Amino acid sequence: MATAIVSLFNKKVGCPSSQDLLDYDQACLASAHSLCIEGHLIDCDFCNAELQLLNRYQNTRDEYSFVEMPLQLRGLAERLLHNTATPFQASRRFKENRRT
Repeated sequence: MATAIVSLFNKKVGCPSSQDLLDYDQACLASAHSLCIEGHLIDCDFCNAELQLLNRYQNTRDEYSFVEMPLQLRGLAERLLHNTATPFQASRRFKENRRT
């Protein structure tokens, strides 16, 4: 019976994040960090495959801006929340929303 050595093809603890791989590919990293990732790619088949996949399917980064909720809509949402939630839940949600 032959025994095959099987290694798991997955991301390891020491692997750079997907965002770091993208930043490396787009030359957005500091040179020291870039060299570290470059050295990692020499030995890591998974990260090489991930980088190829990210390059193939990379989207342009969409920039979104958040706007304030119109006061009438906010009032409606608060009234609806007040009618469906317990008073404690509604007041907690209101306080959390005021902080953001």
